[in-house]
Amino acid sequence: MMDLIINLTKLSFTAPRRAAERLLDLSLDRRTIFGFFLIAVCLSVVAIYLSGGPTSGDLEQDLPMMASPIRLAIMILAVTVLSAIGIQTAGRFVGGQADFDRIMVVMAWQQWLQFLMQCVLGIFVVIAMPIAVVLQFAVLWFSFWIFFNMIRVAHGFDGILKSIFAVLVGSFLAILALGFVTMIFVGA
Repeated sequence: MMDLIINLTKLSFTAPRRAAERLLDLSLDRRTIFGFFLIAVCLSVVAIYLSGGPTSGDLEQDLPMMASPIRLAIMILAVTVLSAIGIQTAGRFVGGQADFDRIMVVMAWQQWLQFLMQCVLGIFVVIAMPIAVVLQFAVLWFSFWIFFNMIRVAHGFDGILKSIFAVLVGSFLAILALGFVTMIFVGA
């Protein structure tokens, strides 16, 4: 299993469409997908806080969802699940074929890759902050490139533009939905 994760990780950075094909060919059940996703989210939150991420103080008032690791993890979980629903729906609107589980596999895997990239950036923050700042932008665009290509495979799109549309529209809808839910439960 570890060899599979290592090989898929390497392939994700060099050939994300082939990695997505192999990942989706595993036909993982929903319980396995969400288990892996939960582990990846927890690892990401730990990496964020260990690398000097959000600290309390002003965050409690300005961004209460990021004021603690548990709240941040819940927010990431909620946004990702809502984004998966949005990306599935927006993708189907433009002819995509992915179901929720296929999108969640890609989302869970992307969270894993984000964790790995956060670890690398965390090392550069300690060694050379200016390099870390530049790398942050490179990592962001590289992450988008990987994600768009993997969603392309999951939906069966011929080109990347439909994938970009599905991700942008689906993510926007997810943020709107999360905002409404937050207002209902937390208050305006």
